[in-house]
Amino acid sequence: MRGLRGALACCLLASAAILPSWADAPRPAPTLDDCDTRAREFPKDLSSYVCYWRTARRLQAWDDAARRLDARLALDPSNHLARFYLGLIEADRGSNRAKELIERAAEGLAAEKNYTGAVLAFVSIAYFHQYRGNLAAAEEPLRRARLLAEASSDPLLLARVDWEEGRQAYLAADFGKAWTLANQAEAALTAGAPFDLRTGILATLGAVCWATGRFNDSLRYYQEESEIYRQAGDLFLEASSLRDVALLASRLGPDGGIPMEEVRGLVRHAFDASVASGNRPAENAVRRLLAQDPTLDRSVRIRHLETVLASERDRAAIGEALRLLAPLALQADPGHPEAALGLIDRAIAVAREAGIPREIASAYVARMHLRWDTGPRDQAIADSLVALDETERIRDLQRDEMVRARWFAEQSVLYYQTAGFILGAPGGTPTPEDMRVAFAIAERMRARALLDSLDAARATRVPSSVGPAARQREATIDRITGIQKRLVQGALAPAEKEALLHEIDQLESQEGALREEMARADPRFAALKRPMIPSLEEVRSLLAPDQALLAFQLSTRRTDETLWWSNGGSWVFVITRDSARVLPLPDFDLLAKEIDVFLGTFARRDGLERRAAVRLYDDLLRDALADLPPDITRLVVVPDRELHRLPFEALAPDPLAEPLGARFEISIAPSATIWARWRRSPAPRPPESALALADPALPSLDEPAMLRQSAPWVEGLQLGALPFARSEARLLARLLGDRCRLLEGTAASERRLKRARPEEIGILVLATHAVLDEEHPERSAVLLAPGAADEDGLVQPREIVELPLEGRLVVLSSCSSASGALLRGEGVVGLARAFFEAGARAVVASLWPMRDDEAAAVAGRLYRHLCLGKSVSAALAEARRERMRAGAPAAEWAGLVVLGDGDLVPFPSGPRPAPRWTPVFLPIVAAALAALALFFRRRRRPTRA
Repeated sequence: MRGLRGALACCLLASAAILPSWADAPRPAPTLDDCDTRAREFPKDLSSYVCYWRTARRLQAWDDAARRLDARLALDPSNHLARFYLGLIEADRGSNRAKELIERAAEGLAAEKNYTGAVLAFVSIAYFHQYRGNLAAAEEPLRRARLLAEASSDPLLLARVDWEEGRQAYLAADFGKAWTLANQAEAALTAGAPFDLRTGILATLGAVCWATGRFNDSLRYYQEESEIYRQAGDLFLEASSLRDVALLASRLGPDGGIPMEEVRGLVRHAFDASVASGNRPAENAVRRLLAQDPTLDRSVRIRHLETVLASERDRAAIGEALRLLAPLALQADPGHPEAALGLIDRAIAVAREAGIPREIASAYVARMHLRWDTGPRDQAIADSLVALDETERIRDLQRDEMVRARWFAEQSVLYYQTAGFILGAPGGTPTPEDMRVAFAIAERMRARALLDSLDAARATRVPSSVGPAARQREATIDRITGIQKRLVQGALAPAEKEALLHEIDQLESQEGALREEMARADPRFAALKRPMIPSLEEVRSLLAPDQALLAFQLSTRRTDETLWWSNGGSWVFVITRDSARVLPLPDFDLLAKEIDVFLGTFARRDGLERRAAVRLYDDLLRDALADLPPDITRLVVVPDRELHRLPFEALAPDPLAEPLGARFEISIAPSATIWARWRRSPAPRPPESALALADPALPSLDEPAMLRQSAPWVEGLQLGALPFARSEARLLARLLGDRCRLLEGTAASERRLKRARPEEIGILVLATHAVLDEEHPERSAVLLAPGAADEDGLVQPREIVELPLEGRLVVLSSCSSASGALLRGEGVVGLARAFFEAGARAVVASLWPMRDDEAAAVAGRLYRHLCLGKSVSAALAEARRERMRAGAPAAEWAGLVVLGDGDLVPFPSGPRPAPRWTPVFLPIVAAALAALALFFRRRRRPTRA
């Protein structure tokens, strides 16, 4: 992505050495004569020499400043501070003396035990190597800087080294490590911290946010950085941050609420500031941005890039300029694509020489796009696969789960583009080979998505271990639990609450790193990292004669005005045992709006959703289902993006026709790869038993307002008793008799769930409230009674994955349990995914909040059919049909969906004979339940939140 490296490289060594706090105070700007006076009066004071460097930048008087410092060195060759800042000035004006001067100064200052000067000098050497693209060479000076900072015991020096190591991690594409180190540095800052340290940390945080798709957060960091420079009167560095603001504003554009005229104004302002201050790296970055402005004449855009190539020494900037110049060269001379391809090959060579992973991947992506424009087609496909390989290498570098998930979501457009390029073959009809390759590419993205989304929810199972990492992880989880109990159970002052939330952020990051360390040693983890992608032919062979699999890909065909390629478009693969087809669909933007309208009508409960249901049926399914054989009665749906929110069962071909749920049994699979794995490995036969936890006694029920105020991730909950949840669970207990363990109230606890034995669980039923946090999926939870002093009642993904659920069915009879944070290319990062990681074969969950009585009505019928020996999808389909025939609104029966293997049969033995007393006792129970139901219907009906 353009400008990402420039977001940190303000200029060579620019932010590594502005340490003294006197720079923060407004005062008359000094002249070089003033600097001479300071150096004479305070020859050992670092600020005396900072004066030369900052004044040279402000006045663009590098030659005069260098001459004066050379004179001081002639008088005192042991003046290493003068030598260091002379090296910085030489670096600013591009002199080859810079590196040698700074290296000599670093060794001299270290020998003098001038810790501040030595740390700054070694950090500057590291920065010098980073700027030249030699990340490996930067490691040793950073190590020396760390040792000196630790010897000084100065927290600000340690913070500076944390920040610099974070920048190194960023350049190496380890965004999670960069984020952790930058936050660690920020936490150490005090009120009098140097402004350059504050701004450098902001730049790193902004760059990581940019790399992981959090563009608005990134813009906020850069704007804060720019304001600090403005107040300090440092136009040179302000120009760098203005450049970053302009780059981000261009990336956001109108879609981010920034009008294009305002964007162009920010670009002009950044360009003027960089030229006026002599900040050549910032100027060249804005020139690269101007070269992407389609309103400028092509010759003007080319001249901007040629200026960059003539004056730039940063390999990353050179590589970007070459990548941008290639399509302009092709447009200028379309008959000779060799010149454009040659520019891309040069960009690849420069990126490999620099050794910066992001630049290497970006260069191969540029070649992929150019090949699709120039051909030949076979070479374009080959180049696309190489680009995806390079992208996935960066993904695998990420050790922070959420960073990995968010970064990969941003890169998913490459998969959409490649699959779309292949399917949009000349002639309009994809060949069988086109379908095979495009299907493999789409699955390649989705198969990695499950692990990434589980990781993002801190739900990757780790191997059993008794080592130091395992013990440290257990202690970290205990601390997280303790903090959450404080947040949930008691009112806190705003400052204390903020401090606790910040501590949870840090602890969750530590827990994720420890789990990652343990999991990487697990062969099963490696298998998920590189899953075996099934071929289209294998998927066909695994389908039953009455099954069809629909795999969706949602993107746009609309091309951005700055691009020359398509975004791949929307498609659906329709696969049966006997055939495979792929059909085009409307663009994602249109479908997303239709889905919003459709879902919005459900709350009305007046039948208006039928018209929207027909519209979506026409756009998504009519052509796909039109040619299906009549004996197809089961659908496996692999959704994408907003389709994860869509109840396919409620779609209908006509306002008066039966909905899809009346015709088909429907199950949702996260990917064809996961579905194929289930089909290849039959489910282990679990015990025909159930564990049901219903309507737990939540400690916060009496104070829901306090709970919402203390724990932001449960904001908006309507926490109330769930009497129908108890009725639902009691029905299952009656159906199964002694095969069901029913826990209610205080007995429905987190401790009891964690201590459940495998033989107790054939079906796990959780009829309770659930909370979902889209920003922090690891804080999503099923709410139970604590059951012990060391539990908080929040059963979170990291705890769910430890449950003994291999091959089991899980019923999450709580609101929105199938939803969560929706990441492009990945699907939903929610609670259901964690149950899959725990080994569950299928999960029945809800797409939206359901009324307690309605959830019980559908779930009760589901249990009846399951106990008759039916599969999960068949049982839920029958439960829906019964509610349809009863005239229930779609909002009641369409909310529950089957995720995973809908063919799972939890009770293959079917029902067991009822006890002899059942005919006498059941009418009494039924009458009591009817009276209870009537009583509660007259009261306000609670929602399962």
